[in-house]
Amino acid sequence: MYLNNAYSCWLFETFNSNTVIKITLNTDVEPSSPACSGNYIEVFDGEYGSSQVNKLGRLCGRQEGKEYFSTGQSMFLTFHRDNNQTTGGFTLTYQAVSVPSVNWTECNSLHTQVRTVDHSPRYLMYPGNQTNYTNNADCGWLLQTSSYLQDSLIHVTFSFIDTENTNGCDYDYVEIFDGSTSLSNKLTRLCGHMGRREVYSSGQSLFIRFHSDDSNTGRGFSMMYQAISPPDAHPDTGLACSDQVLPQAVPSRTQYLKYPSDFNLYINNVDCSWLLQARDDTYVVHVTFLSVDIEDNRDCSYDYVELFAGVDESAVSMGRVCGSTTRDFYSPGINVFIKFHSDSSNNGRGFRLAYQEVPVSSLIPAGSTCPDQVLPQAVISTAQYLTYPVGSLTYLNNVGCSWRLHTRDIGYIVHVVFTMMNTEQSTSCSYDYVQLYDGSNTFANSLGKLCGSTTGEFYSSGRYMYITFHSDSSNTGRGFQLFTEKFLLRA
Repeated sequence: MYLNNAYSCWLFETFNSNTVIKITLNTDVEPSSPACSGNYIEVFDGEYGSSQVNKLGRLCGRQEGKEYFSTGQSMFLTFHRDNNQTTGGFTLTYQAVSVPSVNWTECNSLHTQVRTVDHSPRYLMYPGNQTNYTNNADCGWLLQTSSYLQDSLIHVTFSFIDTENTNGCDYDYVEIFDGSTSLSNKLTRLCGHMGRREVYSSGQSLFIRFHSDDSNTGRGFSMMYQAISPPDAHPDTGLACSDQVLPQAVPSRTQYLKYPSDFNLYINNVDCSWLLQARDDTYVVHVTFLSVDIEDNRDCSYDYVELFAGVDESAVSMGRVCGSTTRDFYSPGINVFIKFHSDSSNNGRGFRLAYQEVPVSSLIPAGSTCPDQVLPQAVISTAQYLTYPVGSLTYLNNVGCSWRLHTRDIGYIVHVVFTMMNTEQSTSCSYDYVQLYDGSNTFANSLGKLCGSTTGEFYSSGRYMYITFHSDSSNTGRGFQLFTEKFLLRA
């Protein structure tokens, strides 16, 4: 028997860097609800009080032989008790176990290495020794759950990534795809010097790709992977469907939002809203839809998720999601307002998304200077910011700059949102200004001209947009910043 209204915590550590911690739990705790909201045990991977802690699971009721493994050298467990039933409790065993030997150090560009995933944690390290990875490497690993785990998903935890660092991760990187090949939906691309990162599949397969170019190397990456049941896949953020919307702080560590919170179909005639907010104007919010199962139609007018670049739905729409299409979104500012709507007929399993704040500086390409020649900018699936001039300086007099934005993919157009404009003001914008053209040069139709403090949103009709900046011989300002992404034209 345990006491009411109590809280206990236990910390487990191993001091051998070649071992991790294994805990096996047997529980007899009040089964208060499917969400274990009354009396429960929670298991965390990491050091108590650290910002890098990850919740491995919450347990209540009767369970036997529940196993958890750390990814590092620390793990802690908490026991929460309310004022109701006090029968039972739990027992556990804990031990330091050796990190499984890994024979994945070879990088084979001709054959994808296939690995079966079950509930036991396994480790993948490339390269699997203390040397740096080689140049011109292209490696692929396919993770697939065992045939008897058809309802399970794959959870990957990177303990570190150490590659050549660039803003767009264009040189050396790790890519994760939600499926069996690199043609599947890309969940993320990682590079540079990063600590803990987590990725979840929406099905039974994850494809991991590593690429390096012909210069500079690093220590590569290390990760743990295992199969998990769907309820454990995306920790509850507490963002319920509500009529009253309160701002939710967005941390730099990935959080998850699922609607409906269970695995039932959503109901008809629902309107839900969530407001996500980054800490300040040096950060924006990155939203990634991991899975979508919503009634489909051409313009997403029946059931849909819509994102707005502000604090409510009066702000500029960033786009709608319906059917089974997954997408990435980056906010132009610190706020993202998310709305889910369903009509009176047909329904699905809803959506699941990940969100986190990212520094604006990480999205600014190297081409934010004023070039002597036209600077082409590829508009990719992840958003980018174009800032001129970079930093707090004002722009110079008698400047003429041009940028050509383009998408590589047929069926997509260029979407531009100005997040800041500060130039000399005039009625006709004839002194200092930014002008946009619907094509690849100034002979195309003008989409508009901006000056002063006026901002705006623009769409091209095709795959190109051309942007010019002009200043005259007097008065200057802080210039401009714009957000650009490729935008899918729905048939």
